Amino acid sequence: KHCDIDEEGGSPIAKMLLFKRLALQHLDLTCNQLGGAGLTSICTGLIDNASLKSFRLAENSINHGKEDVKALELLSEVLKTHPSLMAVDLLHNKIGNAGALIILPAVKENNRVTEFKIDSANMDDEVYNALFRAGVPAQKGGKKKASSKKKTK
Repeated sequence: KHCDIDEEGGSPIAKMLLFKRLALQHLDLTCNQLGGAGLTSICTGLIDNASLKSFRLAENSINHGKEDVKALELLSEVLKTHPSLMAVDLLHNKIGNAGALIILPAVKENNRVTEFKIDSANMDDEVYNALFRAGVPAQKGGKKKASSKKKTK
């Protein structure tokens, strides 16, 4: 984190994530400037990655612009199928309603993700609450388990 990695840094990170013998479990890219272009590149590496458990992207200038929305669509697809990812941090990125609605299906479908952090900035309360509720896994028997996902406004 805090390495001044910009959008061009996404490609080498993606190549690293594609390395089959990679045992990296935690990737913290907090406080960089990856933006949508960098996130798109990284997601191409995450698609075939099987080791990563924690992915921190807080404060990376990922917003609700056209390129950022495309990156969030790719991230959503990755989140739906990633075999080991359990924690995702998107705090201090202003993805807004558009980004939240893109991520929502992935959070609903992937019960392996036990921690998902996101800001409510530029997001309607209704959309944020839907995203938050989607992250609360239900126990067998219809009872809801205490929330183990952390989402921050």
